[in-house]
Amino acid sequence: MRGHDLLVGTAASLGLLVVSPVAARDALAARGEAFAREHCARCHAAGSRAASPMREAPPFRTLSVPG
Repeated sequence: MRGHDLLVGTAASLGLLVVSPVAARDALAARGEAFAREHCARCHAAGSRAASPMREAPPFRTLSVPG
């Protein structure tokens, strides 16, 4: 039974290593979206379809991070 417990514990630990970065990335994305809606959406469109309230300000969906 000890070997089974070790296997289950190892699998659970590996699962946390895979899930945690994804959950952290999702939380960070949610914080960024909230910030953008609060501070930037007066000028820039934050949604997937609407035009920007300020014609000269590009919608966020058209901006990208240099890779």
